[in-house]
Amino acid sequence: MTNSEAEPSAAGAADVHPFAPFTDFRSGDPLAQYNADVLIEGVWQRPGLSRRDRRLITLAILATRGAIAEAGVHIDAALYQGEMTVEQLQEMAVQVAFYAGWPMGNRLQREITDRAAARDL
Repeated sequence: MTNSEAEPSAAGAADVHPFAPFTDFRSGDPLAQYNADVLIEGVWQRPGLSRRDRRLITLAILATRGAIAEAGVHIDAALYQGEMTVEQLQEMAVQVAFYAGWPMGNRLQREITDRAAARDL
């Protein structure tokens, strides 16, 4: 299965929830609701940066802080929405390794590899 066969194109991704289909922020708990209202409806919808730009920034921050599980949600969303290819994500891991340290880059690379394998990419 190719990226384009199963996933929305980057051009159509703006209509898709930034974390779709991986997280339900409207689950009813107060933190999830606040996250949906402020982060998703506010920050991710602001003009000035594309969703892909926001995704790159967010992934870099999460990776450098060691929040690899949280980065995984963004890896899945980036692949699903056609914002980034596996190769682009891997290149990002190289950049993270040089600027944040090899352990962080390696952890991010493993997460990218695992998430891509789970999607047969």
